Order: sequence, then C-alpha cells, then structure tokens
Amino acid sequence: MYYSPNIFRVIKSGRMRWTGNVARMGERRDVYRVLVGKPEGKTLLGRPRRRWEDNIKTDLQDFFFFLMFSPCIFDF
Repeated sequence: MYYSPNIFRVIKSGRMRWTGNVARMGERRDVYRVLVGKPEGKTLLGRPRRRWEDNIKTDLQDFFFFLMFSPCIFDF
C-alpha cells in the first residue's frame, strides 16, 4: 500500500548530510566556526544541554551499529 518513511531516520540522515556539507566548508565560514567552535561565557547549572555535536556522534554510532549487526542486503 503506502510506505511512510521512518521519521527518526529522515531526521538523522538530514543532520548527517548537513554536517558533511559544513565540514567541507572553509574555516573562514561562520557556519563552520559555529559548528567546531567552543562557546565562551558562564555555564548553566544542572545537566549539560545536548549539543549538535553530541547528536551527530550518537547518529554515527547508531548507523555503524546498524551496519555491523544487520543482515547484509548485498549478498550475491
């Protein structure tokens, strides 16, 4: 019938695609500096906020875990 994509997979793939584009940008671009830079200022109390970099790391870990433990779709 009708196939609806997994929304989590769509969000993760878009996030990884955007990060790849930013990683290829030059160091002078503002977007690149925001992605790899460290913020200055005082820290908030409580649990640290989830950063974009943390999301990308968990997405990559999930992706490689999926590749390692899923049945191979390229069997000939």
